[in-house]
Amino acid sequence: MSFPTNSCSTVIESIVAFVEDEAITLTELDDAYKKMSIISPEISKEEVMNIIINRLLLLKEASKMKLDSFAINKNTKDISSIIDEYVDIKIKSLIFVRDEEVQQFYDKNKEQFKGDVLTNVKDKIEAYLIEKETNKRLKEHLELLRSNTNWGITIKK
Repeated sequence: MSFPTNSCSTVIESIVAFVEDEAITLTELDDAYKKMSIISPEISKEEVMNIIINRLLLLKEASKMKLDSFAINKNTKDISSIIDEYVDIKIKSLIFVRDEEVQQFYDKNKEQFKGDVLTNVKDKIEAYLIEKETNKRLKEHLELLRSNTNWGITIKK
């Protein structure tokens, strides 16, 4: 009895989701879940999958703006830095906090500042308000990207 010596075995990876032409495998989901659950033990696999999908959507948009090649040219292959740069350009750069908004926030939350005058905490308040608005607009932007992109989850909950 003889067996073929050139046999080829193929491992088929389960695809759990996709964004356009990019697949998200079960292994990628499990690896991301393990890492994120260390930081946030209450996080679910579904939340992790949505984070992965959102990151892919943003990365694809950053790629359209050639931010990925810019980052590679600077020897920065870190996906997070590419996404951060995209968010800074596409969303954060369009946010402006007026002095009146800073004053209103200060007046409503004076007790948190333990007697500090506005001039001492203005930069912190402005940074907080910018971050808050960035998060709001990023959420809206992701909803728009999801509605205009072919993506999906292929596993059952």
